[in-house]
Amino acid sequence: MSNVKSILSTWIMKILVGLLSLLITVTGDEEVTVDAVLGQSVLLPCNCSSRSLVKNVMWQMEKPNLMMVAKYGKEFSKFYGRYDGRAEIFQAENSENCSVLLTNIQQEDQGKYRCSFYIREAYKYILVHLWVTEFPRITGTASPQTTHLRPFIAIPFVLTVGICLVLFYCYFSKRRAKMKGAVTHDRQKQLNTQDEAKNMINV
Repeated sequence: MSNVKSILSTWIMKILVGLLSLLITVTGDEEVTVDAVLGQSVLLPCNCSSRSLVKNVMWQMEKPNLMMVAKYGKEFSKFYGRYDGRAEIFQAENSENCSVLLTNIQQEDQGKYRCSFYIREAYKYILVHLWVTEFPRITGTASPQTTHLRPFIAIPFVLTVGICLVLFYCYFSKRRAKMKGAVTHDRQKQLNTQDEAKNMINV
């Protein structure tokens, strides 16, 4: 029984450590909205402070069509398709600024973009919604989507699983202690019976 408890304790600790690692590794993602005017330039913001310089930064359009925009690292940069010649990066000036400047904005540039990078071993990405209009938006009017932070849905799941594992461990430990107490009681009762029998024989 002690071996079973030891194995169970080890597995519970491994699971809890794994869940904690997941909680640390998966970071909350920022989602922003940017307005642009046809024919002009627009900055797609991406603050990549403390990013890992040994891993590449990648920009891609996710919606309405999935396509690569740019990919660059410490010693190279590459732009794809219609973005080649219309996009600029700032890694030479500031490695913690992963923003991309798009020039000569076209209607097909409207969509959802993803800027992805690493902070140590943690994967992080920022979503940018680009809305293209023919004329500048009137000051004070709201964009179809506003800047917000996406909820970190992994936290409730991790906490729930962790609590369940702890409760299960406590229940198992209490049950084992109760069973051990019952066995000890029966053994003591048996010994008392044997002592009484010996006393009757001696009398």
